Order: sequence, then structure tokens, then C-alpha cells
Amino acid sequence: MTKNLIKSQAAEVDPTTGKQRNTLRKNYWSVNIGRHVVFYTFTDTEIRIQRVLHGSMNVAGLQ
Repeated sequence: MTKNLIKSQAAEVDPTTGKQRNTLRKNYWSVNIGRHVVFYTFTDTEIRIQRVLHGSMNVAGLQ
């Protein structure tokens, strides 16, 4: 269920509307989808999901 929700919403996202997360990793972006934070990178032709965390997890631990 969550995987399908993330995939369907990611297909509709303009990647630049997410939040830049360059303090975590270079060219990282994130968007909240439901109770999850989806971290991604993108190019002109694709959005690549790098990591999905539950919103209760410590994002600072990614560094």
C-alpha cells in the first residue's frame, strides 16, 4: 500500500517543489508523503528515490 502511494505521488511531483537537503547529501531533495519522508535525486529525465524513512525517524542520522 505505502509503496504504491509513494510511486503514484512521485509520478505527479515536480522535483523542484520538494525541500533541498544538501546539508545531508549533495543534490538530495525530500518530500513528505503520508507518514513518510521520501529522499530523492533527479536529472532532466528521471527522479531516483534514494531512501524512504518513516516520519518518526531521525533524519539527522543520515549524515
